[in-house]
Amino acid sequence: MLEILHEAREARPDLWQAWAVEIRQRVDMGRLDEALALGEEAAQRFPLLAVVWNDLALVHRIRTEREAEARALVRALELSPAWGDASRALAEVYERMDRVSDARAVLNAAILASPLDYLVQAAMAAFLWRQGERDAALERIELTVTREPAYDWAWDTLQEWAPLLGRPDAAENAARQLTVSRPGEARSWYRLAAVVQDPDRKMAALDQAIRLSPRFIDAHDARAVTFSFAGRMQEAMAACRPEVFGNDIPPVLSGREAWILSRQGNLQEAIAQMKKTVLNNSEYYWGWMMLADWQLAANQNKESLEAAKQMIRLAPRAAVPLGFAADALERLGRNEEAAGYHERAFELDHDYIFSGMKLFDAALSARKLDVAENLLTKMERANSTFLREAQQVRLHVVRNDKKAALELIDGMLLTTGIIDRTDVRAALDHAQSARWGRDVTLLIESKIENTKLHPQAAEFWVKEWIARKEWKKLVLLRKMQGKASESAWSLYITTLGENKELSRLQACQRELTAHRDSLPILVWGQMGYALGRNGKWKDTVLWLSNWERRPDAEPSMLSNLSFGLRTLGKYEEANLVTARALELPADNTRSTHLVWQALAEAVNERFTSARTLMAEAQMFQHEAWEKAALVLGQAILAVESPVDASARRVYSEHRKELREPQYKSYWQTPPLKDLGIRAVKVMGKHAGQKPFRLVPGVDGSIGMNFQTIYLILILLIFGLIVITSLIE
Repeated sequence: MLEILHEAREARPDLWQAWAVEIRQRVDMGRLDEALALGEEAAQRFPLLAVVWNDLALVHRIRTEREAEARALVRALELSPAWGDASRALAEVYERMDRVSDARAVLNAAILASPLDYLVQAAMAAFLWRQGERDAALERIELTVTREPAYDWAWDTLQEWAPLLGRPDAAENAARQLTVSRPGEARSWYRLAAVVQDPDRKMAALDQAIRLSPRFIDAHDARAVTFSFAGRMQEAMAACRPEVFGNDIPPVLSGREAWILSRQGNLQEAIAQMKKTVLNNSEYYWGWMMLADWQLAANQNKESLEAAKQMIRLAPRAAVPLGFAADALERLGRNEEAAGYHERAFELDHDYIFSGMKLFDAALSARKLDVAENLLTKMERANSTFLREAQQVRLHVVRNDKKAALELIDGMLLTTGIIDRTDVRAALDHAQSARWGRDVTLLIESKIENTKLHPQAAEFWVKEWIARKEWKKLVLLRKMQGKASESAWSLYITTLGENKELSRLQACQRELTAHRDSLPILVWGQMGYALGRNGKWKDTVLWLSNWERRPDAEPSMLSNLSFGLRTLGKYEEANLVTARALELPADNTRSTHLVWQALAEAVNERFTSARTLMAEAQMFQHEAWEKAALVLGQAILAVESPVDASARRVYSEHRKELREPQYKSYWQTPPLKDLGIRAVKVMGKHAGQKPFRLVPGVDGSIGMNFQTIYLILILLIFGLIVITSLIE
């Protein structure tokens, strides 16, 4: 490619375009000295063309030569004052050089010159936000989405900023206005779908967008994502293959299929699927990025590095691909190369916190503390949500400046209102690493009754005194209020459960029982979890028995109740709980609820619904006991409706499978023990066979288990002793 471009420039050196494409190609290949020489020669040859000066500025930017970059951009704007791209680039470099007033002046001038340029408006919004002028920034971003409804960054930013300023409905209101002013445009409804939270309203808006534009790929993609987050995996996969595309599935939807597989825990299948997609669509950046990420997760570091290089090929002037490459190189032990990639990524974009923090960590390790401080300043200026305070505490720890660290922490312990980005827990952990934990707990206790005490501070405090077994602190815990109280009680209960502090846990249960209906949902749910973790299933069921009066209960909380009820043999009530859980927004326990419900439907001979549930359940990764339950349910369905074989033969095959050693322990413990007995009876009924024993000689309905035999022997021996004594 470079040879062709070079020949083209030599053939037509009078065309600035020939110079421009060769300069950019050399930049993309990392041949920056050659690119600089060409850029300077082009500027001499075409001194009155703004675009030539902009290309030269690009070279200086990649070389991190800020002054030279600014000079080239100033010249470009002198030649073309209304050129928004050059204005935005100059404002950015001025801000990096700490010339904030100059950056503001450039953006103001650009808006006056091109008031309809939505990219300049967006740049001004971002600048104002970084300067702390948040109301003005929000107004600008609202103006931007009305000027250009297709601008994704503006919508994403509006959704992020508006809630922080007490206007959570701003994005939805703007999108809804679009559906009124432009009802015939599919993108108006797509935008509405992107900002509404209710799944039904979201899906209705997407359906309308697709009706207006049946080949609207982004809308089909959004449907798949919506189904996936709702836990409706079959429908999510189907949404990736709309009939309108036939067999010619767009790479975006093929890539989404791989993404859905990854969400289900099928990482290797996801990698294989995405490989096929990017091999057929080598320009698919998002596909390469997902592939690089998944390969890192699968410890396929060499392959991830190759995927990252493809990202760099497609976006050579972006920071993220360089970060991926650096991550892979670090895992391969090539640390010096990785550091070079991180340095280049951060110089390209100070907002790229991943590489910034890697460089910060390295500076701390080398005790280059001034360098570390400078890096924090750059990240904070570039990203208004950067959590500097925690890293500043870390710096104080390295400097062994206890006083400064505690002063900073003291100012972080109270929430600050709507905008509260402080990563309190990280700061406290850094102080604890320096063995200043007791000092921190004293600071927290001085604010124990303050309603603004940060929940992360409350959790740190609870963890500290439980570790030291200072149980008298429970008196102070009862004085906490607000969100801090909720977080503290939740952690206290969870820790008691995990540490097997059963007597204290049950005392806590008795104390809170009278308030079960009004307790914060997290506290209510964690008590059920803690009791179940200690095998106290009767107590778990009793505690969670008011679940119908807790509409805010989450599926993960109901999973403890469902398991407890089944352990106690209360299957009908357990099925009601599971059905309710499956109606709620999905969390990481959806697969568990699907398994239970599918097996229950199969045992109760409701085979159509059992098959539907089983099909979705099979799309998840499962724990060992869930796999056993799935195998049991599948056996029932296979015998009930055999394919290409007699029911008796299928029955025999599944009997052999169910008796395999890896399942034995599950058939001997509740709740699968009782369900297994019922399942075998249903299988026998539909195969015309006698029920078999899942564990020969152990099944509770057919044979005697070891414990029973042992008890009988003990009784016999005792009886013989009594009889012998009477005879004597």
